[in-house]
Amino acid sequence: MDVKLWNDREMYDDVAELFAIITAMEKLEKAFVRDIISPADYETECQKLISHFKILSLILKDTVPNIKQFHDAYKMNCSAALNRLVTSGVPATIEHRATSVVSECVKNFITRMDSFKLTMMELSDVEQKIEMREWLSTLLLIVLVFFVSFFLGIILKDINVKKVCVVNSDLAQGLQFYTCWYNGK
Repeated sequence: MDVKLWNDREMYDDVAELFAIITAMEKLEKAFVRDIISPADYETECQKLISHFKILSLILKDTVPNIKQFHDAYKMNCSAALNRLVTSGVPATIEHRATSVVSECVKNFITRMDSFKLTMMELSDVEQKIEMREWLSTLLLIVLVFFVSFFLGIILKDINVKKVCVVNSDLAQGLQFYTCWYNGK
């Protein structure tokens, strides 16, 4: 009778957990695409699975150095899960939220600019122009916030991907520029 060492047993448990997370993510992605799960529930569960995946990936970095090879070795057929866990790293609701807001802002901005070009001069049109001015200032603020959060997100994701412990001078200068620009200093 074989008695497995505790380390081996723990490693196999972790590998099994990794397999389960990838499989669960695939099922979650399919459920979201088929509109079986609400976007709020999807986002919550997806973030949980992504965080569990990141922790297990760190634990198993020596045993499973490449998730794609692990996926292929066990013939998992979970391409949506690989995309979400390895490539994207964020739920689809977060990934596509910024693009929909930007497209809506651009559409509204073009509509408002067209109305300004028509030079409407009735009293009701002047009142609408005042509302439009307030709306445009709000729109500009929204675009600026998304612009800054987008670039800070890229920088922070780059730091996370490279696992930089020491920040070099270029990165520090970039972070200082974006945070000062965002704060208006």
